[in-house]
Amino acid sequence: MTKKLLPFCFLLLVAAFFFQKTLLKGLVPFPADLLVAEYQPWRSQSFLGYAPGAVPEKAQYFDVLQQLYPWKTLALDSLKSGKLPLWNPYNFSGSPLLANGQSAILYPLNLLYGLLPQLTAWTLLIILTPLLASIFTYLYCRKLSLSPVGSLLAGIAFGYSLFVSVFLEYNTLGHVILWLPLALWAIEAGRQRLSSLSLGVFGFSLVAAGFAGHLQLFVVTIIFVSFYSYLRLKKFALLSCYLAVLLISLGIGAIQHIPTWELLGLSARANHPYQYLVDTLLIQPQQLLKFVSPDIFGNPATRNYLPTDSYPSKALYIGLIPLVLALSTIFVRKKNGFVRIFWTTSVVLLLATVRSPISERIYHLPIPFLSTSSPTNAVFLLSFSMAVLAGLGLDHMRSTRKQLTISIIAVAALLLLSWALAALHVIPIQKNNLIYSTLVLGVSITGFALLWKTQTKRLAVAILIILTVFDLFYFFGKFNPFVPPTLVFPTTMVTDWLKKNTGIDRFWGYGTAAIAPNIATQFGIFSPDGYDPLYPRRYGELINASKDGNLLTQFTNQTRSDAKIAPGYGELDLPNNPYRLKLLQLLGVRYILDRSENGSTQLTFPSKLFSQKATLEDWRIYEYRAVLPRAYLASNYEVYTSAEQFEHRFFDPTFDPRRTILLEEKPDFVPTTENSSDSLRVATYEPNNVVIDIVTTSPRLLFLSDTYFSGWVATIDGAPTKVYRAFYAFRAVVVPPGNHIVSFSYRPQSFLLGKKVTIISMILFAIALYALPKTFDSHRFDDRVRSQIL
Repeated sequence: MTKKLLPFCFLLLVAAFFFQKTLLKGLVPFPADLLVAEYQPWRSQSFLGYAPGAVPEKAQYFDVLQQLYPWKTLALDSLKSGKLPLWNPYNFSGSPLLANGQSAILYPLNLLYGLLPQLTAWTLLIILTPLLASIFTYLYCRKLSLSPVGSLLAGIAFGYSLFVSVFLEYNTLGHVILWLPLALWAIEAGRQRLSSLSLGVFGFSLVAAGFAGHLQLFVVTIIFVSFYSYLRLKKFALLSCYLAVLLISLGIGAIQHIPTWELLGLSARANHPYQYLVDTLLIQPQQLLKFVSPDIFGNPATRNYLPTDSYPSKALYIGLIPLVLALSTIFVRKKNGFVRIFWTTSVVLLLATVRSPISERIYHLPIPFLSTSSPTNAVFLLSFSMAVLAGLGLDHMRSTRKQLTISIIAVAALLLLSWALAALHVIPIQKNNLIYSTLVLGVSITGFALLWKTQTKRLAVAILIILTVFDLFYFFGKFNPFVPPTLVFPTTMVTDWLKKNTGIDRFWGYGTAAIAPNIATQFGIFSPDGYDPLYPRRYGELINASKDGNLLTQFTNQTRSDAKIAPGYGELDLPNNPYRLKLLQLLGVRYILDRSENGSTQLTFPSKLFSQKATLEDWRIYEYRAVLPRAYLASNYEVYTSAEQFEHRFFDPTFDPRRTILLEEKPDFVPTTENSSDSLRVATYEPNNVVIDIVTTSPRLLFLSDTYFSGWVATIDGAPTKVYRAFYAFRAVVVPPGNHIVSFSYRPQSFLLGKKVTIISMILFAIALYALPKTFDSHRFDDRVRSQIL
């Protein structure tokens, strides 16, 4: 038993080595270096003894700061108050939270957040990503009858592959892919004997991957698991059992997947331009050299990355030694089934992700989902396939040397080609990084040479595994920031003032005082801007009109995920843009932030429009006098029938949104010119629920400057009433005379339907775990994997 635990102890030691800064120094894997160096208001303050904005930083993981961690904060706050985190009211003037998928609210391992402080749980989940990925890969390879050392190498090569490392601190992508080897383990276990354990592990792995927070990676996982099941489960009855559990697992995830698909259809997510996709998103042929030298073109963390594309999306590296061993399996004369499966997978992925006439034709096809995301996200499966092949190669190479020699020559040839290209200046190459890869290969050859000597094989294997650990650690440490916990969203004078004084009114930063989208969510303050791959399309079309008064008709690579008030700079840009001022007025943006370096004067903030509310060192905060309340009553309406008609009328200088609401359909409401003593009070404002007390002596239209979206319902004194789309992207209801309580509640039918499907699927899952093994208990499948491999 002790001997069997040794590999797991070794993998724990590897994880401890990679996260030594956390264990020994108390640092956390979080991009707070980027936060305090680049993001306002932190970059205007001094941290760790550095001048403002001068903290050394690696410039990585923007999305953690602007999306993933703030969403987690909001979700935890909602759950602690006993509410489901369905809606985010703080950005985009409101947008779905659970449905965006990447918030990963329902991920099973999130239970850690209920037991530990948020940052502690966040850190632990990051550590678990490579640890579990390596352990599950080890278990899977052992199930294939690989040796313990071959399985260890495969686990390390995948768990700490460059793909896992460069996406590690997102805390989502890695948690999707770490379940893949466990699902494959369950398939192999079922081949030997179908049991509740094998089916349960299989189903749970897929459910967890679906909830982990990345739809594209999950789809790739499901496709591969289906393909693998078809190839490995030869008996139709057994295949049917696993496919049934796969479908049930998708049903369990319906509570997440159905709202996400609804949001996809209503979002601003558009196709990537074809030329951008093939020129930037696909792996260019010369970038295949990154298999042998990942930083051959530089590294963005050290600010010397030469291409204009994304470094993480081209993370092909699994270690030089695993690469050599994986390549050696090509030359095995009698290929076993696993070699065929994983080389076929690798070739298909290369054809799909590397730019070539084949891939160019593929992405010309109008296939949904294919052209809206990055093809290279599937590289994780390539890394996994190569890692398993490396484990197979190590076991095989312990008995022969020819294949190994050919593989070493092939890798050396690629490095020589890289040196030649660098010398001839054919493509821009970082020669210093080539030196590192060349040295690693040289040391590796020594280890391989020892493999051929019977008396030194154990030592050679140990050297190769340890060298692989250090090789992968080099790039892990180079890319990933570790920071003191005190730098994780520290409070500032500006955020403290906004939290204390703004209430439900929104704020916006002018010029260099701009606050990045979604930072508002972290502090529970309200902003009209937002950043999310999935956000309501109508809102994006409207907010972009703040630039020139024209609704957006086609989304770009930026606007498909960013919705922002048009940025302003200079002395006169703010008062001279009537379109921006009109939208700031409608959106309830009461507070405008300014900084001294903007060079603003009284012409920038004329007293008839703005009054100064606070001075906080170099920051000034103004109140926009013309702003409308977040909720107000109007006595009139107009109906528009097209986007062009709306933008013409709304941005007409004579149009007053205080009195007239623009609607897309005629309401059950008769405008009145009678004077009415109206009063309105927002009694409750929560993410999923807004309650407004109203007193009026005449019929009125109640306008709420929160995003209109499917699932928002309204009641007046408990009786349902229709919610109208107002001002193109917001909400309005008709209120009769009298004293009333108007409630807006977010009850999306997609979530309610998904919940029902999930409950039914969980019942079916329990039945399947009980009934299927009993029904097929006589089916025992021994494929003698070891004899196939050796």
